[in-house]
Amino acid sequence: LGGSLTPQVAGEAVARAEKLYAARKYLDAAAAYAVVLSEFPSSLTADAQLRIGITALNLRKIPEAIAALAKVPASSREVRTEALSYLAQAYARSRRWEEARAVLEEMRRAYANSVFTARAFVSVGPIANEAKNARDADYFLRTAVSSFQGSPEVAQIQFDLAWAAHELKDYSESSRLLTEH
Repeated sequence: LGGSLTPQVAGEAVARAEKLYAARKYLDAAAAYAVVLSEFPSSLTADAQLRIGITALNLRKIPEAIAALAKVPASSREVRTEALSYLAQAYARSRRWEEARAVLEEMRRAYANSVFTARAFVSVGPIANEAKNARDADYFLRTAVSSFQGSPEVAQIQFDLAWAAHELKDYSESSRLLTEH
């Protein structure tokens, strides 16, 4: 009785945060990760840092998400690529289009063969559309189609672009996109 409910061991604190994250209880996970950050900062892995960023992004805490995702080390190549994908989405959600574009270009240059790179372009395009930013949405989506030709991640986007061209009566463009699709 009278004991503390705060985890006393790093592994216990991290495990609690991970379980809450896995259960999609992001508010509780954020609080648990805050304990890990304050009490056991050296126990954070690249994966945990990624999940801290994703948790903040799901809670619409964009500045915290950006800070956490930017800290994922490049030494963890696949985790870093996934973090950059979410970082691009965080920048897009905060309408920081130049930063989103810079992150996506870094991904295309450094991690061109990663599935996360194609997914990042595909996920940022609709965010730009929702923000009524047709110019950047078009750039993100067309870049996804041209850079990741034949990738399952871009198949729907390619069809949507072809259909939009067809509706605008640009039949040569729609035919080209549908043929490549």
